[in-house]
Amino acid sequence: IMLKTIEGLKYIQSNHDYDYVLRTNLSTFLHIDNFLKILEYLDTLNSNEIYAGPLMINHEMKHKFISGTSMIYSRDSIKNNLLENYNTLDLTPYSDDFELGKLYKKKITDLTKYYDKLVYLSDYDYDKNEYNFSDDDKKNLVKNIIEKDLYIFRSKNYDRQFDVNLMEYLTNSF
Repeated sequence: IMLKTIEGLKYIQSNHDYDYVLRTNLSTFLHIDNFLKILEYLDTLNSNEIYAGPLMINHEMKHKFISGTSMIYSRDSIKNNLLENYNTLDLTPYSDDFELGKLYKKKITDLTKYYDKLVYLSDYDYDKNEYNFSDDDKKNLVKNIIEKDLYIFRSKNYDRQFDVNLMEYLTNSF
């Protein structure tokens, strides 16, 4: 994933004019209207080097980084940090978001309050081999997205069909 991210950002940097790039993963649902509000907020920070998203902390290693569910990079952030220094990183780690965060130690914009991990593995009923996620839970989820201006949501579970169904429900709700 790390090499795909770096190669993709190299391509974008060389071939496109842009302000921000959003790098997500497969289990991320993006609410576009709320995401546009996030971009407006980032524009007010008066910083050319934006590295933003849900903050993660590895307490053991005392390392902060942005979750791979939603890494937002500005053009200058990619040019001046990532593309100039990626060769200092371990390009084969399991946790690419952890490794990429090493380039931005003091330049993190925490957007955790606009993020929600939708369905946790603890919601899984192993006896029934299914998730305990009712229609009311789905309605409450949509309500939370609207009321809290959440821009990304993650649903990553053992049952990928559950994720697909939930993503479809969210897409149809908006």
